[in-house]
Amino acid sequence: MDIKKVVVIGSGTMGSGIAAQVANAGIMVHLLDISSEVSNKACERIKNLRPPLLMEESFSSLIIPGNIKDDIDQISDADWIVEAVVERIDIKKSIYAEIDSRRKASALVSSNTSSIPLKILSENMSEDMKKFFCITHFFNPVRYMRLLELVVTPLNDHSKIQELAKFCDEKLGKSVVVCNDSPGFLGNRVGVYAMQVAMTEAFNLNLSIEEADAIIFMVDVTDGVTGMDEIIVDLLRRSQKPVFLTINKVDNAMRVEGTMEFYSLGFENFYSISSINGGGSGELLDDLVKSLPEEEIRTDDPLPRFAVVGRPNAGKSSFINALIGKDRYIVTDIAGTTRDSIDTQYNRFGFDFNLVDTAGIRRKAKVKEDIEFYSVMRSVRAIEYSDVCLLVVDGTRGFDGQVQNIFWLAHRNNKGIVILVNKWDLVEKDTNASKAFEEMIRKEISPFVDVPIVFISSLSKQRIFKAVETAVEVYKNRSYRIPTKAFNNVMLPIIEKTPPPAYKGKYVKIKFCTQLPTNHPQFAFFCNLPQYLKDPYRRFLENKLREEYNFNGIPIQIFFRKK
Repeated sequence: MDIKKVVVIGSGTMGSGIAAQVANAGIMVHLLDISSEVSNKACERIKNLRPPLLMEESFSSLIIPGNIKDDIDQISDADWIVEAVVERIDIKKSIYAEIDSRRKASALVSSNTSSIPLKILSENMSEDMKKFFCITHFFNPVRYMRLLELVVTPLNDHSKIQELAKFCDEKLGKSVVVCNDSPGFLGNRVGVYAMQVAMTEAFNLNLSIEEADAIIFMVDVTDGVTGMDEIIVDLLRRSQKPVFLTINKVDNAMRVEGTMEFYSLGFENFYSISSINGGGSGELLDDLVKSLPEEEIRTDDPLPRFAVVGRPNAGKSSFINALIGKDRYIVTDIAGTTRDSIDTQYNRFGFDFNLVDTAGIRRKAKVKEDIEFYSVMRSVRAIEYSDVCLLVVDGTRGFDGQVQNIFWLAHRNNKGIVILVNKWDLVEKDTNASKAFEEMIRKEISPFVDVPIVFISSLSKQRIFKAVETAVEVYKNRSYRIPTKAFNNVMLPIIEKTPPPAYKGKYVKIKFCTQLPTNHPQFAFFCNLPQYLKDPYRRFLENKLREEYNFNGIPIQIFFRKK
């Protein structure tokens, strides 16, 4: 096919890239936009962009800027007309009407759209233009991305389309893939499928948005406005949350011009930033802080907080989903899906408390991404602010070293602990399997062995309500208060029967004991020589306390004070 003149309408990121690649083939191209000023700046951007879009600087002379109003007649003798404006059907169709009335009979017309079907774009075209109209979907950056999707319909003159495909292959250096007219096209369906599914599920479940006070919607100036951006904007508008449109990668003055394209998304203001050097972030943060509520809606929540913690992919989110009866949290086989610590109020069967889903905690040496580092920090913070920790253990992996670290983290913070052995339905077991597994766990957590262990399956909902009952019981144990008189009546006879051992010929006499007014069990024993009381006797007293009172699942602290 002999293409000697090309017209590209739209000088944004994609339009500029297409024009530059046509110039690289040694072919004259007219680059049109709403004003000559915009197209001139686009030409400057093409010459100065790094990595370069032009193979040689001299090729820039083949790109002639102009505007749609004064230079639209350039399409009358063009061999190929490419539309690369914003993803709005009304704007595109108005341009097609101008092209239809001015193009020569043999001229090819194509759109660079990434999301709008060919059938919709060609609705109001003449029958003749429909024969020569297709979608040439380039990928950014055009010079370096070899894939070109060529979308056709049965109405096309296929001989002409084949000639265009050959031209794009031989002259533009593209690997052409002919696609049917399906929404999203091939590259989008294959490359963006997982992201679309995750995003759709997140919006359906109102994840993050529901908990957020404000939303930062970040786009890429190098990609321009995409069909995905339009979808996200539509979903964000439904949230009724303050949205801050943030254009990233505006690293230099040449890229500032590319931000104008994002006005088409319908936001009155936007913020141009550069994540690599922090440019422009100050104004964004100032306005973001102003939009946040001055006070927390709930500063002192009376409801107990139960934090569900454990290794990645142990089944924490699945457990909460099974409890509340709906897919509140995204669950996949990929470890690390949960990033944030999110509260969910549970009010069923007489129970009323907050369940906190947390990100899985791995060893520090295994954490390579910054986002995972902060996710782990939020999980640790969730443990610190909880009343009871439900430690979910993957029954197929066992009670390994990292699970033990999480257990002792909860213990050091004096939290109630319930161990949930999940995925028990997947474990090959005999009659004594659960007893052997429990003994193994208690051996690893010694000497703090007074901890409830429940074997569950989130998938089959086996014993999940037993887990809740146990957690509530542990919370009550943590809040239990013993009257001082009754406490002395029980403990002093035990101490008199088994007094502390003598140390260097000196005898320790415990005269009085009491429970301290704290939010977890702490006990003070007053004696004449507290410095001579060692850990073995401390453990003896703790064991006697646990025999006399129900502190199942609760760490106990004992202090010796001089009297």
